[in-house]
Amino acid sequence: MSLSVLEAIFKAVKSDFSSGFQWVPAKKLDGDQLALGQSVIIEDIQDAQVLSFVAPILNKKYPLDHKVAWVADPGTAEERVEWFTLNEELPFQMNSTSNVLFVPALKQDERTKTFQTLQFYLDEITGEGGDVWIKQQTHETLIPYLREETEELIEAIKNQDTRNLIEELGDVLCQVLYQTSYAEYTGAFTLEDVLEAINTKLRRRHPHVFDGVEANTVEEVDAIWQKIKAREKELGL
Repeated sequence: MSLSVLEAIFKAVKSDFSSGFQWVPAKKLDGDQLALGQSVIIEDIQDAQVLSFVAPILNKKYPLDHKVAWVADPGTAEERVEWFTLNEELPFQMNSTSNVLFVPALKQDERTKTFQTLQFYLDEITGEGGDVWIKQQTHETLIPYLREETEELIEAIKNQDTRNLIEELGDVLCQVLYQTSYAEYTGAFTLEDVLEAINTKLRRRHPHVFDGVEANTVEEVDAIWQKIKAREKELGL
């Protein structure tokens, strides 16, 4: 996509790219890689079938009433812009082969489906000028709350209470971040250290997922795990 076309797209939707943007072909769209604080331009939206592939991916990340723009033939005399929400039936016909879908950036409080927003809120709550109670907590004083939230999570699982399960998983996750926030405050370690440790471990312990090692039964997986864990012990990992 040329710079002139990009400029035409942003002009068509009356926006600018000063805050950055992402560009991705429709068939390579990955919701987990989207930066919701930036505009997203999805190329090759040629028909309703392609849009039907894209829409569910976006709906997992964006509010259902978030308006997006279908931009046809940007920068030409035939340029056409149609705004709509992804959860509604298309109010227009796609009759151009040069189309993109423009997804505007979300404001901070609108990015409720991202881990980054959770981090932002926790940084504000635990930071200078934040919540007085959390500033008085330590790893040890947080244990009763971690235990309480874990027990409530277990209860939700036993009761098969999906709505409560969602809430309790969030509460447990919040307790994990309280622990890492305190560790960062004391200089012991950071959230990034925790993420590095678990990501490294997951990658190392799943060669049957990432490296082509064959394991078709639970017994074969267990044998791989035991071998890896024994090697980790030898290396002091």
